[in-house]
Amino acid sequence: MENALTMTTLGSLRKPAETEEASRSAFAEIVTAHASLMHKIALSVTRNSDDAEDIVQEAFLQLYRTTGWPQIADHRAYLARVTWRIAIRHRPKPAGELPFNLPANSAGPEQEVIHRQAESTLHELIDRLPEKLRQPLVLMAIEELTSPEVAAILGIPEGTVRRRVHTAREQLRRQWENSTHSTRKERAHDSVARKLRPSAR
Repeated sequence: MENALTMTTLGSLRKPAETEEASRSAFAEIVTAHASLMHKIALSVTRNSDDAEDIVQEAFLQLYRTTGWPQIADHRAYLARVTWRIAIRHRPKPAGELPFNLPANSAGPEQEVIHRQAESTLHELIDRLPEKLRQPLVLMAIEELTSPEVAAILGIPEGTVRRRVHTAREQLRRQWENSTHSTRKERAHDSVARKLRPSAR
């Protein structure tokens, strides 16, 4: 992905002042170094790989059009912030990555269906979180980002990031427990109802 992004980005940005080989090479190194992280950030919001790639491309274009990009001290932080903001603007609905991974199941098709249903339920619960809780939770789910970096992206203190992530996880756990409890009750009710149905004669 990085090589494709490098070629596309540099090929679509031909400015007379930026045609020197050294400048092109330096920008290509930035693309290679940060494209993967940016894609994870965009994907965590959009959940669509094609959309995520478009967002990454737009973020690199924005960086390149910043004529002073060679003087930016921390390209990683800058690109992470830009990618997040572009993704938020383009997302079709509130979205987020899972704050923790559900255990993989390889017991058969039935377990696969159960796993997918559980994952879908968890995504829905994340979508219901208030924006101020969902955003840091989503970013912290990306393992390459630290609390200070998330704080810089969102423009809030690091302590606030930690508190909001903790609160978001606690809310998710409570909602998850309520959701699974309700599901078990529904299954039990269905099971009893099936037993009470008159048998066909």
